[in-house]
Amino acid sequence: MKESGIKLFKAGDLIICLTVIAVAAVLLFFPFIGKESRMLAVSVDGSKQFYALDENREITIENNGILLTVTVSSGTAFVSSSSCPDGICVATGKISKSGQIIVCAPANVAVWIEDGGENGYDAVTG
Repeated sequence: MKESGIKLFKAGDLIICLTVIAVAAVLLFFPFIGKESRMLAVSVDGSKQFYALDENREITIENNGILLTVTVSSGTAFVSSSSCPDGICVATGKISKSGQIIVCAPANVAVWIEDGGENGYDAVTG
């Protein structure tokens, strides 16, 4: 029998395959390339303060007769104690991703995580 002479792969195909594998490996092993640092935002009666999530600390907040303790540990944040009557803020648990939020309505306090970009906007249209 005579071979038809058709090759399954050409040199260009091999280069493309190797490039795709290399890009996939970079994305797999370095998923945080280009990510901005995340910040913890704390709002008390509409007044915001920002804290780095990579520094462990306890933040004590007193508002409307309610005492809250926000704990930042290993890139997560949570309300470790609260004197509010319902305790939903404590029950919310740990937050660690951008956009997650803890709210204590009786104290008028909100705690959330946002990206630490330069302008603070998620997107701009039109």
